[in-house]
Amino acid sequence: MKTIAIIGSCDTKYREIAYMREQVESQGVKAMVINVATGPNPSYGYDVSREDVTKAAGKEWAELEPRTKGEKIAFMMEAVASYVEKLYKEGKIDGILSAGGGPF
Repeated sequence: MKTIAIIGSCDTKYREIAYMREQVESQGVKAMVINVATGPNPSYGYDVSREDVTKAAGKEWAELEPRTKGEKIAFMMEAVASYVEKLYKEGKIDGILSAGGGPF
């Protein structure tokens, strides 16, 4: 079965991401939601946490928390790009969708 990674901020864009998951899965394709939220609000409905993404990039989320929003977003952009590239090379995903108001 094919797998599509859905990248987004699962705090502010949870509803949009949930809709994307529903649409992908309705086509018989597996969805893997990757959370890249940088804010303090709770996140919902993800399969891969922001902590997993940052850890794969060699940092703990706690190290990023005191940084500015812009710095966190810049780090997450690089970290998630590397993360999904690795998933793709390992044959764990077949494509990517993203949702958000930022550069993701």
